[in-house]
Amino acid sequence: MYEKLFEPIQIGKVKLKNRIVLSPMIVHDVGSQGEVTERMTRYYEERARGGTGLIATGTVLVVPEGRLLARNPSIASDDITYGWTRFVDSIHFHEARACIQLGHGGSQGPSMLKEVVSASAIPRPGRRIPRELTISEIEELIEAFGNAALRSKIVGFDFVEVHGANGYLIQQFYSPLTNRRTDIYGADRNLFAVQILRRIKEKCGEDYPVIFGISGNEFVPGGVTIEDAKVLAARLEENGADAIRVTVGTYETLDRMISPIYLAVSEGFSEFFKAAKEIKKVVSLPVIGGSEVQEPSQAERAIEEGYVDLVLLGRALVTDPEWSKKAREDRVDEIKKCIMCLEGCAAASSQGRNAWCSVNSFHGWEYRFGISPEPAQVKKRVAVVGGGPGGMEAALIAAQRGHDVTLIEEDNELGGTVEKIGAIPPFKKMLHHIAEWYRVQLPKAGVKLELGKRATADYIMELKPDAVILATGSKPLIPDIPGAEKAITADDALLGKVHVGKRIVVVGGGLIGGETALFFAQQEKEVVIVEILSDILRDLDILSMVTLQRLLAESNVRIMVNTAVEQIRKDEVVIRDRFGCKATIPTDTVVLAVGRIPNSELEEQLRGKAKELRAIGDCASPRKIGDAIHEGFAASMFL
Repeated sequence: MYEKLFEPIQIGKVKLKNRIVLSPMIVHDVGSQGEVTERMTRYYEERARGGTGLIATGTVLVVPEGRLLARNPSIASDDITYGWTRFVDSIHFHEARACIQLGHGGSQGPSMLKEVVSASAIPRPGRRIPRELTISEIEELIEAFGNAALRSKIVGFDFVEVHGANGYLIQQFYSPLTNRRTDIYGADRNLFAVQILRRIKEKCGEDYPVIFGISGNEFVPGGVTIEDAKVLAARLEENGADAIRVTVGTYETLDRMISPIYLAVSEGFSEFFKAAKEIKKVVSLPVIGGSEVQEPSQAERAIEEGYVDLVLLGRALVTDPEWSKKAREDRVDEIKKCIMCLEGCAAASSQGRNAWCSVNSFHGWEYRFGISPEPAQVKKRVAVVGGGPGGMEAALIAAQRGHDVTLIEEDNELGGTVEKIGAIPPFKKMLHHIAEWYRVQLPKAGVKLELGKRATADYIMELKPDAVILATGSKPLIPDIPGAEKAITADDALLGKVHVGKRIVVVGGGLIGGETALFFAQQEKEVVIVEILSDILRDLDILSMVTLQRLLAESNVRIMVNTAVEQIRKDEVVIRDRFGCKATIPTDTVVLAVGRIPNSELEEQLRGKAKELRAIGDCASPRKIGDAIHEGFAASMFL
């Protein structure tokens, strides 16, 4: 099964047991000076334990001032190598290979730096004007890459990767947009990359394998194109590179680099794969690439059809560290899949916080729990009410710890509001992955499922539970607006319970309002969002927010901020702007999306009766999927 994916491959003189590569991703689990921590080591070790062939770190600094973000691991000096040897050993212990990614942020460095530098004094959009590096400073950086690579070899890394993509310093040299130099580094924009490669080979030996990461396309007018990337790739091969890793996009086209759920590629191959396939036409080296991989069959096809030689898995391995092992053992239905929410990985990293995952509660806690819960010292009878993400997680973790668990759900299917309503828009269909996975895992863990059963306080107490976990969700908030009874909720609109006309006014511009507006706009309806605040989608991470805003604009959704709804009438909405001016909007349907309120009635009825009682997720306070799942995890881990 998946013969190509699990076929060994050689990079330089180092053999990998399979073609699966943990994509370099910054997780921020580092010390204040960039030193390795136990938390960081265990995160990577679990991906190695899970069967991944090549474990690549996120970007590691070659000089302290080369930061990409507020916190980066570092190997910039000899006195910071402590911890890296144990890091590498933990990967080798599981018969995986270790790769360290070396990089410099250039003009994309964080605001905490006194200054940023680049090939030329040309800023990336929204960034500070960098200082142009002098020739002597460039030579010092080339030496710094060489020294960092030598330290990496000494501590035991099997490979180094030079990060020459994603708009960071090396790409700033070979991109026409950011290199306007008039010296040798302007005449030959690829020279900086080549000299770094050659210095590493001189320092570490020609046999020490070097992977070079490049951008196949910036997707910015005047920027790097696939033809530019082909020239660079061929040049790198001529100068001793042992493999090429291909990515696409920059910070200006971040949604190409890190796709949110709205841009998920459900069929075919992403831009990463397409760019990698083009690079394979001009080099004989192994080419590493890929993005948005969920299924082992997709990874297998990418190799079979000549897109790549090795497949990058980023968020897939964040979500399920045992992806590789489960694929090899043909346990594909047990693979937990990424929902591309970006909440804990990309968004957290961009803010300098430790990375986490909405659907993998163990991420970040590997140093304490591994990737499975310890058995409970005292076994309890546990009743979980509600079969949404939080309730399913609570039931699963409790059962895996050895408790006697009953999960009660009034619908005939698991999934809750996320499954019934959240996943209705085609661009949110990846949310179906959540319930699909739990439907496999809960019976295996021994959870007793009572579906189609309404849980009353009396019924729950008849079960004589030692602990009750409530995950009863939330319901739409109906605002105090005259005529609100003439409107419908976003829930009912998405469920098709009522007819939705051609002209729609959506009241509320948060996540629910924005997605509901896009859903109907893509059905060629005329949609207006009315939001009382000064902007919309403020409850999304920045990348998802920008992407959804763009999609709304492309779908001709009219957005009115700083605007209050005064009254809802039969065929119009009366609005008032921040200056007090009133107007009307003709409409066939008004959709309310102004928030949700907890379903807390059962909690009130059980308070004082249940021995242990805990409310999680939306029934405690309406928030997001990750909040519910993590609270379900915590509720059962500490029963």
